[in-house]
Amino acid sequence: MRRKEGEEARESMRAVNGHGVMRERGQSTAEYAIVFAVVLAALVGMQVYVKRGINARTKVVSDHKAVEFWTELGQPAEPDPTQYEPYYASSDFDVTRDAAQTEHVESGGVVKRTGVSDATTREGEQITHKAKVNP
Repeated sequence: MRRKEGEEARESMRAVNGHGVMRERGQSTAEYAIVFAVVLAALVGMQVYVKRGINARTKVVSDHKAVEFWTELGQPAEPDPTQYEPYYASSDFDVTRDAAQTEHVESGGVVKRTGVSDATTREGEQITHKAKVNP
């Protein structure tokens, strides 16, 4: 008797939604789509950390190769074989500019410029400091 009641319940469900098994397949596809979206979001979020890790490893290898290069040449390695870091640079420059020109206003309001000269000089220094590395 219980079996008959279960079959009647299933028949009534099919009658209600009209699709029966198709609805379950659609729900399964939607679940797969949600799982795929979550995995994709996790991969995109981790992209920054993976890129930083690769860049750090590349820097370590290049620094090591620089020391090997100087050693193979029979010269002592540079005291600071690290790469250039613009964040650790300081500069002190004096910039001067001398400009001169002569203007002549002619009849009709026409302006003629003659003797235009412009000279810019820059004097000073730029110092690159070693990047701070945590041991």
